[in-house]
Amino acid sequence: MTNSKRPLITTDRLNLIIAICAILISGASFYATYLQAISAEKQVQAITFPLLQFAHDNYDQDQNLRAIDFKLRNTGVGPAVIHTIKLEYLDREYSNLTDLFISCCDSEYQDYRSALQDISQDNFDPFQGGMVTDSLRNVTLAGQSEYLFLRLYHGQLSSSFWQKLDRERSRITLKSCYCTLLGECFENVGNIELNEVSSCPAQ
Repeated sequence: MTNSKRPLITTDRLNLIIAICAILISGASFYATYLQAISAEKQVQAITFPLLQFAHDNYDQDQNLRAIDFKLRNTGVGPAVIHTIKLEYLDREYSNLTDLFISCCDSEYQDYRSALQDISQDNFDPFQGGMVTDSLRNVTLAGQSEYLFLRLYHGQLSSSFWQKLDRERSRITLKSCYCTLLGECFENVGNIELNEVSSCPAQ
């Protein structure tokens, strides 16, 4: 009688082990590729992420003059495609500066407008109290840059309006909705709250 032992590793077992190893290697490779993709996506987000902040002041140190400035600063590294900007004053929103001025400083603003109409525009010196404004719609702001959308010079014509706006500007906040170049959109309120949104509403 012959006592024969089957070998521990047969051809079938060897093929099974090889197949299992191949599956494990493929799974590990897929997982590594997945982690690399996530890392690459985060890197792209990091280099394209904008962060908007509203700033205001009442003195231009470069020109050494009194001027109230309202500006947006992109303190992030990527461009911000700004879709909507709304100014808030005493819990009410305003989509343009004229409505804001009427709300915060009505009589002084109306006097200022009347004073501007009474002077000749040909000989007008903006340093007498001129005002320069820019659009609050469809602005693209590069990273580490700022966008000046209001400058009111202090002067004889603007003195009362300037002083009233200077007193009230601390009550003014800004709400904006903007997107990155990758289509990610954010809404910020008063430089404090930042929320990711699916899209920005039309202005």
